[in-house]
Amino acid sequence: MYLPLVLVLVRISCGVFLFSSAYTIEISRTPMI
Repeated sequence: MYLPLVLVLVRISCGVFLFSSAYTIEISRTPMI
């Protein structure tokens, strides 16, 4: 069964998505001069 591999890939992609969205929010929060 490929179920554990799928769960690991989904968890990794979800973590990367959350990290990138938090990173963009931190960048947009600081004033870009």
